[in-house]
Order: sequence, then structure tokens, then C-alpha cells
Amino acid sequence: MVSSSYTTSDRWATITKEFEETLADWTPSWTRFARLLTEKTAALRMFSDQPSAVLNTWNGADSDTISTPSVGATHTQTLTLDGKAGGVHIRAMDLALQPNLVEQAVSRLYDSVTRTIESVVYTALEDTFSDTVDNGNGGTTAICSTGHEYYPIGYTSGGLSSQSNKVEAALEVDALSSAFQLMQSFKSHKGVPAGYGVGPTALIVSPANADLAHQLAKSSTSLTYTPDSEALTYLGGARMNPRTLQGIDVVVSPYLTASNANDWWLVDSANTPVFVWMPFSPKIVIFDDYANHATKITISCFLKAGVQTPPGAIVGSFVS
Repeated sequence: MVSSSYTTSDRWATITKEFEETLADWTPSWTRFARLLTEKTAALRMFSDQPSAVLNTWNGADSDTISTPSVGATHTQTLTLDGKAGGVHIRAMDLALQPNLVEQAVSRLYDSVTRTIESVVYTALEDTFSDTVDNGNGGTTAICSTGHEYYPIGYTSGGLSSQSNKVEAALEVDALSSAFQLMQSFKSHKGVPAGYGVGPTALIVSPANADLAHQLAKSSTSLTYTPDSEALTYLGGARMNPRTLQGIDVVVSPYLTASNANDWWLVDSANTPVFVWMPFSPKIVIFDDYANHATKITISCFLKAGVQTPPGAIVGSFVS
């Protein structure tokens, strides 16, 4: 007979419940700049509604001057979940000699699953310079790129215009200012300003840039940074740091070290295109395998992290 963690007769039901309650209380660091999707489906199709354009001039009488707005979808993405799983087998003899082995194993698996989820999200950020998405014009472009396209206002014929959500500079005053300018000037597919970057934002960095990021975002006095000398210099006079007015939340993650620890990202928190799709919480199962004289613990989760396109509400800096 094999008992599962979902039966009332299971002697491990209390441990399973405590694991689920602890997991429910966990607040991932990425919730400060990403949104959680919980749609319970095998595949998820994401798209951008056709955005509104600027209204044409109308003389009040001739209905022919009223243009018909386009409707439909653009920038489509089809997603499927990635599975993650692990487990521990404990021999009956070991459990008899040390009865708390199951609790210890469950604690380690809790750490494993939370760290795995964090790693998946920050890996998706690092991949924004290489992963491509639908550009809304029959092609693809990297998520953080200088080649995002849009129709200029009053567009009738000719080519599209391009815009950027990518910086290629180490984190410092001017680079952060450039990132804000790119985000705030980013236009929708119809050439209308999208309105990003005027509210709360998140500045996401590795530990290598943690102190500098906090100083740039929180210091009341404007400062300059010289990478060569690695010195912070406060400007004289009463020059205020404008970043303190923008509510920048500095997010530091040790998982941002796979490529270049100096890469960084700016995300519009209210309009974030960063998502984590997880239809249900990680599941743990503890059961006694009597035939093999062992207690087995398995844990699994299914998730997908990425960036929805068009990605104007995120600017990434790839530091070569």
C-alpha cells in the first residue's frame, strides 16, 4: 500500500500542510517588477490589442473624414510551461534512527523550489538581449533592442520608424537618465506615446551594482560616477537628484551573474511587461514506499517567465 500526501490517513499530512502554508507566505523578489499569471491551461496565447491612434481632424459634417479605426491583435506570443522537479529518498533504517529526516528534507526542497523559481525569472531577464519576439510587422526582434518598429503619426505610406529600449552603458547618472528617456518616449504601434516611465519604476541589478543603484535612486543630492576611478562625486550647490521624485525601487538579485554582472534593467512597475506564468503552486508529495523500505519525497512545479511584447515598459542595458 502506498499513501499519498493528499489522503487523510497519510502520516505526513501535517508536514505537507506546513510546507504549503510556508510557501503561501513566501514573497518572491520579482513581485516588485513582474506580474503573476495563473491561467490554468496547457498553452497561453498573449497578444497586444491594436492601440488607439490620434484622432483625425473632422469638420463636423462630412462623415467621410472619419477614419475607420483598425481592430485586432498584434505582437502575438504562444507560451507553454516548463516543468521543474526533484526529490529525496530516505531509507527506513535512517528514518528510524533520525525521525526528523523528513522535516529536514522538506525544508531543503522548499529552499530548492523557491530558488529555482527566482532563477528562472532572472534568467528570463538576462535573455532579453538575445530572445526574440514578434515585432508586429511580420518579423522578430530582440526583447531589448534598438529596432522596435511603429507607425509614425499620420502614417500613410513608406517605411516604419524604429525606436529603442536598449542602453549599452554601465550604470551611472547619464545612463540611467538615458534609460528613462527611452522608456518615456517609447511609442505604441500607432505612433502614440505609450506613457511609460512616469510612475513607480524598478531598477534591477546584480550585487555588483547594489550600492551604486541605491545611491543613484535614493540620494537626495545629485551625483556623478566615473567608472575609471570608481569614485562617486557629489555635485556642489543645491542640485537635487530628480530620481528621488520617481519612486525607484532597487531590486538586487544574486541570480544576475550568469552573463555580465554589470547588466541592469529599468522596468515600469505599473505597466510591467515582465510576467511569471504559474497555474498552480509547487506540489509536494510524501509517501511511504513499503516495498522498498523507504520514504520518498517529490516536489514539482510548472512555470514560464518572460516579457510580453511590445516591451516598451522595460529598458535593458547590455554592458559589453
